[in-house]
Amino acid sequence: MMAASPIMSPTLSCSTHMPRTVLCQTARVSVHGVPLLGDLLERLFIHNYSSTVSNGRRGVEFVAQRILEETSLEPN
Repeated sequence: MMAASPIMSPTLSCSTHMPRTVLCQTARVSVHGVPLLGDLLERLFIHNYSSTVSNGRRGVEFVAQRILEETSLEPN
């Protein structure tokens, strides 16, 4: 029996759309070596990856908001 071999190809891109910067993250996932369970494993992997990415995005948004709040409180 062959072992499952998951392959993930993440991509991170950044573009400027005034007045905001847009950060996009994508990932391509495939699992080879398990013909009957490959689709299920891919979906499980993507679900876990999506949850982790969502937590990271919320963390970045929180930090960015705190920076905006702190810099707007400073005297000019």
